[in-house]
Amino acid sequence: MPNLPSGSVAPCSATAWSPALSWPAPKAPLGEEERRETYEGHTTALVAGGVESRTAAQDLLFTVLGLVQWNFSVPQLRRLVLDEPDAARSLARRRATVVDLARLIVERA
Repeated sequence: MPNLPSGSVAPCSATAWSPALSWPAPKAPLGEEERRETYEGHTTALVAGGVESRTAAQDLLFTVLGLVQWNFSVPQLRRLVLDEPDAARSLARRRATVVDLARLIVERA
């Protein structure tokens, strides 16, 4: 199992498993090259934390980001499936689930 430290999964300051997925919200919009460099840094940190290869780290990062983004892409579906009328509590539940799933994925990698 890779040795991944604690950190946060997104700019929303959720507790998670890797500082590679922790970054401050940008003060100004970043261009594509700056964004690419940021994600390359996250990938490098995941490899340094024990993910077996750069390709595996890229796939892991992309998958976790997709899990996080899905919550905001389908808010109605989130409400219907989770049966949680409070949006903040709903997001907190999803955030915790994404963190748990990310840890499980890393443990099995």
